[in-house]
Amino acid sequence: MLESAARFVPCADEVFRLQRGNGGECRHFQAMADQGHYGRGGGTRQGIYVFAPSGKLLASANTLKAEHVLNLLDEGFAAWEALPASMRRLAPSDLLIPEARWEDSYPSDGLALRGTVRDLGKAGEPLAPGARMNVDFAWFSAEEARSLLPVKPRVGATQRAPREMLVRFAALHLVDNVRGQTIPFAPDEITEAELNTRVLARDGDHVRLALTGHTRAESDGIWRLGDSDWGTDAELPRSIDVEWRGEADFDLRTQRFTRFDLLVFGEREGRGTVNGRHDDPGPSRLGWVFRLGDDSPAERIAPTFADHYDVPWVTRPATAGAHLWLAPSELIDAPIGG
Repeated sequence: MLESAARFVPCADEVFRLQRGNGGECRHFQAMADQGHYGRGGGTRQGIYVFAPSGKLLASANTLKAEHVLNLLDEGFAAWEALPASMRRLAPSDLLIPEARWEDSYPSDGLALRGTVRDLGKAGEPLAPGARMNVDFAWFSAEEARSLLPVKPRVGATQRAPREMLVRFAALHLVDNVRGQTIPFAPDEITEAELNTRVLARDGDHVRLALTGHTRAESDGIWRLGDSDWGTDAELPRSIDVEWRGEADFDLRTQRFTRFDLLVFGEREGRGTVNGRHDDPGPSRLGWVFRLGDDSPAERIAPTFADHYDVPWVTRPATAGAHLWLAPSELIDAPIGG
């Protein structure tokens, strides 16, 4: 697989924006995807595509099977080899200027966390082999990151994190997306939110913190977030009740976290949109691990629900939230295959 992939320039992007946006790069992708496995018009464009820079599709499929992907790469490379030079690249006049993207608001001077969530099963039961997991990213501004420290970070000093920041984190990041796409909570559905930090040690400019907290999100299932890419007309009661435990290191000279290890664990109940819980309402356990992102291009991915951050330091692209997507009940209720 690695040898085959080395013949290509790999890239990945969030398909929701590409398949609905109006910018040049979005229209280029849509024209290419219309040649692929889903055909023309509407719906999802998820999948793996092999195409020439000109936009000529060489191969495509939506699959999780390694052998199918390998065949796809071989098919795409053979099509590239047979493609006339005149069809390989865009004309010099066809410059594709990307529109504003959520990634433009990446908090380089703040705190960016990589979060991994995993199913932990029902209480008292062993963890099933191959338990599902998912990854998302969480962003905080420099001011928000600094608010986790006491003003005078002496050993033993404590600080309570701002509720507004915790509510955003609980509503948009502590969601049950282990098995698939889900929906966020509204701020007023976060019924409990508390995070306390305590200075464990200090060596010059280096401060070590302990983090403890608890959040609870509870929804009666009515959508309360207005016009949104994630809205649904289905009533989906659900809850997440979790404890927080962690440690972090902060450098007072650079005003940056140099380590951030946070474990969040607890119980979920109910289901979201297409998150694979149609036959598993719970309760069952979930666990998240949040650590510092590595600041690489691959980890500057915007949080899934960046469009609901509603903070001045996140710039909203012009095409974001231009419609209300109402997930139909037949899609929500359908089992997830593959």
